[in-house]
Amino acid sequence: MGRRGEHSLQELSTMIVDAACEILHNDGYGKLSTRKIASKIGYTVGTLYNVFQNTDDIFIHINSRTLDNLIKEITKAAALYNGFSSVKNLARAYMKFSQENLEYWSMLFEYQFPEDQSFPRWYKQKVDTLYEIVWHAIERSVKNVDQEKQKEYVSIIWGGIHGITILALKGKFQRAGIDSAETLLDDFIDAYLKGIATT
Repeated sequence: MGRRGEHSLQELSTMIVDAACEILHNDGYGKLSTRKIASKIGYTVGTLYNVFQNTDDIFIHINSRTLDNLIKEITKAAALYNGFSSVKNLARAYMKFSQENLEYWSMLFEYQFPEDQSFPRWYKQKVDTLYEIVWHAIERSVKNVDQEKQKEYVSIIWGGIHGITILALKGKFQRAGIDSAETLLDDFIDAYLKGIATT
């Protein structure tokens, strides 16, 4: 690492997010602080606020990286198959991602931003991309799917996948004597897509 003052704002931005990601991975987002980030990169806390608006702004950039990685994984998974298997494989990839990247996934979906937090357009576009990937997988699975119900269908599929994933991560299925969360994902997707196909 170079001496202070040798880095551009873009370089500092990357260094800050890199350091934050490392702390997040090792300690969880509950232990993530500007003091720890600043110490890791050899700058003062004030420097962080010269680059980012506040701590939540840093968190948005961390979540942006997580979204990029998640989008990459589920896009690849959905493209491997056609029909219902496209959505099923996407769902399994989502669950696997949550298990292998638990701290990043937890911060993305569990950290509570302030109610008045504004998100950049580029960030919202990444969130929209997640919905688009699911919708395209549904389109490949169900012939003549009702385009006007796109938001409803995607929201229910996402809600089901996300809900089963959360329960699996918390070990709820094992306590209930259910052996495979992946089988539950498959059964949910089969039942819902068959319902769509017959409407």
